[in-house]
Amino acid sequence: MFLRSSSSRQDDPSKKQQQLGSIHGPVLFEIFKYLHSKHLLSSIVLVCREWKFIVAECVMKLELKENNYSEWYQEQLKIFGSNPSANTSVKCPQQVIYSHVSQLLTSIANFENLQELSLIGYDALMSSDDMWKLLTTLKQLKRLLISDSHLLEGQLARRLTFKDQKSVNRQASSGNHETSEKKGLFSKLFSKNKTSYVSSTSGLLSNELEASKGPRSVKYSDRSTLTLNFERVPCKEKLSLIPTMGVENLTCLCLFKVYLPDALYYTLMEKLVNLKEFRMVDCNLTKFELYSLSKCLSHVEINRTNCNNATVTISDRKNNLLSQTLEFLVFNNVKVESEHAWKFCASCTKLKTLKMRKYFQVPAVTHNLTSFTTTTSIENLSIESVGMDSKDLEKLSKWTPNLKKLEILHCQSLTSQEQLLKIIMDSFKQLTHFRAVNVRDLASSDIISTNLEFLDLSSNKDFTGTIDCHSLKYLNISGTALSDVDKTKIVMKNSSLEELNLSMMDSSEAIGNAWTLGMLKRLDLSYNRSVHDERLSEILQFMPMLEYLNLKMCKNIHQLPLKKKCNLKILLLSGTQMNDQALVEATMWTPELQRLDVDCCGMLENPELSHLSKLSSLDVSENTSFTLTTILKLAKQIPSLRNFYVRWISNLITNHTSSKELMDAFRNLLLLDLTGSVTSTCTALIQLMHEFKDLTIVSKTPVFRCDSIPNPFTVFGTKL
Repeated sequence: MFLRSSSSRQDDPSKKQQQLGSIHGPVLFEIFKYLHSKHLLSSIVLVCREWKFIVAECVMKLELKENNYSEWYQEQLKIFGSNPSANTSVKCPQQVIYSHVSQLLTSIANFENLQELSLIGYDALMSSDDMWKLLTTLKQLKRLLISDSHLLEGQLARRLTFKDQKSVNRQASSGNHETSEKKGLFSKLFSKNKTSYVSSTSGLLSNELEASKGPRSVKYSDRSTLTLNFERVPCKEKLSLIPTMGVENLTCLCLFKVYLPDALYYTLMEKLVNLKEFRMVDCNLTKFELYSLSKCLSHVEINRTNCNNATVTISDRKNNLLSQTLEFLVFNNVKVESEHAWKFCASCTKLKTLKMRKYFQVPAVTHNLTSFTTTTSIENLSIESVGMDSKDLEKLSKWTPNLKKLEILHCQSLTSQEQLLKIIMDSFKQLTHFRAVNVRDLASSDIISTNLEFLDLSSNKDFTGTIDCHSLKYLNISGTALSDVDKTKIVMKNSSLEELNLSMMDSSEAIGNAWTLGMLKRLDLSYNRSVHDERLSEILQFMPMLEYLNLKMCKNIHQLPLKKKCNLKILLLSGTQMNDQALVEATMWTPELQRLDVDCCGMLENPELSHLSKLSSLDVSENTSFTLTTILKLAKQIPSLRNFYVRWISNLITNHTSSKELMDAFRNLLLLDLTGSVTSTCTALIQLMHEFKDLTIVSKTPVFRCDSIPNPFTVFGTKL
């Protein structure tokens, strides 16, 4: 498919402009996305004269990644090259300024309608100067995500000097830097040239060397006389980069594993005057004030999941507008100055949701209740891994009288002299959603409520109480000590249930007479050793609305007893005893299926799945009988497939594998997970990654990634 502009004919320029203009916007953008997915974008570049302007107009979301910074950095340490000989030489003194990332980010300014931008993995190559350039240039930018990067001032530079050289003037002008020749938009975006070299006589040498003949050659054998340092070169435009009136367009800023100075944090909080959402995850700041001049900042997350805790104080500044705007506050592994924090929360008239992990102290209640400040606005509260007792819960109910949704997670130090769940139900009268996961002292507790719609008591191994709630739509009692009789009573009383989780149980009798569960949409029976084909058949025939079925690690399931077409969209069969024929027969009745997990199914060998026209996600990991031929066949016969998981099938792809075969089969994919199935140095894999720029290929267990962090601004799975 090609988009031509008739540049070889003497067409009327106005007509040509009209032809192009008629397909600008969303329609043209969809055309480009399609061509990009088919790897035909280069054809457009060749035949369309206006490609640059069209792309710049259409692109509204852009993600740029530097996946190999550590490898690149190691290469920069090899000043004599990878395999130097005794006669290999370099010039010294010299300085190399790495400006390629700045040039790349400068070229992004061509995308004048860009609304979302993600910059990932640039480490020390990025700077705060680059960020300010983007914020002031991209007038339509709404959301900016920066991950695994530094936001320090100036550009990274490598400096090579003699060990006995006198100190040099690091603040000297670098105005004679060589400039790279002008390149087109895409040339800059995808340039492989990682280095911009700077003249070593640009005012950065000592007076003694400037008076001499300049840099001299140093052989590899004399390398001990040299010193290599990395430094940052100040930006000449520093003062003009930060806008005096603030940045009005940006509404969302996400910083993941970003190294930034304290001063930059406060500047951002002052200059982003219309910021609505701010996330700071595993950044370097350990002690700072929560502060903002934005009139719109409603969602704030300070998260220290993978690093040491941080201490946050609430700013006393009169111009701190957070108390007027805050609606959703998340603190993870963050210490907050207690008394001031509760007063601040009480002053936030719009604050509806508060999530706190590891550090949570209930405000003290004095004998004079008139001095106790309540927070009538808070409706959703989540506390995790904190120490509390039943008296704290009673205090909490007075502090949050309008609480509707409560989560208590992994609180093993929580103690009570009475029935804990009864105290909670009696204290929080308006609760509609309650989750208590892995909480101590829930044994022999009763839950009686006419308001509860959502109840999750999973992973409470000592829970043996009763549940009397007639309005439930969601129920999770997996991993509890309830008897079959109690489970049956609970389930049978709730004919309005839409989601039911009975995983990690040794019985299939909890569902009882399944005819009462005709409204059920999601059913989880995973890790249940007692569920078998016959029992499953009895259950499924009464659930016509079922969309999600989880039978993971149900070792006694050999077939899926479906008798007619159903609405299943997600089917998880990992670790079952399904063979090729049983899988084909079962999926013939699931025309709406979008996700299928058949990993660890040792009976599968070469299934036929071409009839699943809507399938977008398939997991066949750890099926050791699968060959590369089977994998390629599955990818080809399901054109709708976008996410393909093929983990831990040894030597699936080797250096002898045809990269053309791989490209033909995987061209429609967006994600290919080959963890444990191929080495990262495999020639075929490297070529595949080079050719398919839009395909995310995972060849080893991933480390921390910003896109793997769940959205914190949710309450019981619902985004607020």
